[in-house]
Amino acid sequence: MVTYKVNPSAQTGCVYHPPPEDTIELIENDAWVCIWGGYGIFAVAHEYGHAMHEKLLGGVAWFAADLCAGHEPDVLTDLGCAYNEGWADYYGMATQTMIYASQITPDPRFTAVRFESNYYHDAGEDGSIDEGTVAAFFNDLLDPSNESHDDIDLSGQDLYEVMGSCRVREGNVFIDPSGIDHLIWCLEAAVDGVITSGDDYFPSRDPHPTQENQPDHAWDKDDIRTLWLRNLYGG
Repeated sequence: MVTYKVNPSAQTGCVYHPPPEDTIELIENDAWVCIWGGYGIFAVAHEYGHAMHEKLLGGVAWFAADLCAGHEPDVLTDLGCAYNEGWADYYGMATQTMIYASQITPDPRFTAVRFESNYYHDAGEDGSIDEGTVAAFFNDLLDPSNESHDDIDLSGQDLYEVMGSCRVREGNVFIDPSGIDHLIWCLEAAVDGVITSGDDYFPSRDPHPTQENQPDHAWDKDDIRTLWLRNLYGG
């Protein structure tokens, strides 16, 4: 069970604290605006997305706290931060409509229109460390295959099973995913040594994994690749 704390005395921000705390803090003051309006509705769903990731989907990835402190879409951070926040951005966007009041306008930064259009990708950017482009990838995985680049329509259960079970081999051990690249290899059910031996994709990953633990999937891995090449690298 996740506990929500509204305006807690600690005033540490709008954040999910993993176990043992297992709490979501929402604050409304001069520094934080996480309760009312379009952003407040998004924030509730976003932070719950973190909790869902931690408890059901393989665990929140480690990230460099200094890089992630001021995170938002279109800001480059690191693989762990972009994976954590990209998932929570997508989850918040996808579920916030369930709790909209008719008079509340959604925060324009976190809408299906922006993720569908890959709004946050900039030419030459490494999108694996930008939560906005990672969120766009999650959106394309789960939305209908209604675009020329998108021939895949995973169910939530398909994605949840891979996220929850994905492990990649680093050296002599299998580890939990710590970036969208790790999840991609699990979705493709193979680590592509040509890509991991070059510098064009996931250049901040060191070392790259050499193996993943997934069985063959029902979907075509080429469709997965088409999506991440477009969303993360503009391909």
